[in-house]
Amino acid sequence: MFPRPVPVLLYHFVDGEGDKAGLSVSAKTLERQFEFLRRRFQPIAPGEMLAALRKEKPCSPRPVVVTFDDGDAAFAAKVYPLLERFRIPAAIFVIAGWISRPGYLSWADLQGMSPDLVTVGSHTVTHRYLPELSPDEVREELAGSKRILEQGLSRAVEFFSYPVGGFNSDISRMARDAGYEAAFT
Repeated sequence: MFPRPVPVLLYHFVDGEGDKAGLSVSAKTLERQFEFLRRRFQPIAPGEMLAALRKEKPCSPRPVVVTFDDGDAAFAAKVYPLLERFRIPAAIFVIAGWISRPGYLSWADLQGMSPDLVTVGSHTVTHRYLPELSPDEVREELAGSKRILEQGLSRAVEFFSYPVGGFNSDISRMARDAGYEAAFT
């Protein structure tokens, strides 16, 4: 277990322009933040956090989890090299229906990243706000994205991130029923 809450850092875009600019950080700022994290914290993967919460493994006294939402193409070109350089594990929550769209990660990008360094999680099929959907639509967003990602990656997808942080107790239960081990907001 953890002596205090584990900080989870959420990023979206790196060097984003246009509609991505508002949720963007520069590559230089991200590099400085990663330098700071490596000096002052022990970055851990979501699976390590879950194992510690379940009391299956001990955890560092200064853990931090790094996550990226949406699956922006800049992750492969700008973020992944920094993760490798600083040996910082991270999760990327991918919108399954947007894979290989212009400006987003491709299957080759996702398959080319070390699963020891990058945990690929789901961020739904279409990035719709789940509380506004019918229960059947929510189930398809959750199960459909998990199925697409697992087929494309040939490995289990255990983590989920709610688009725009939108969830309630029913949606949380549906995420668990879909087979996710944990979800992030």
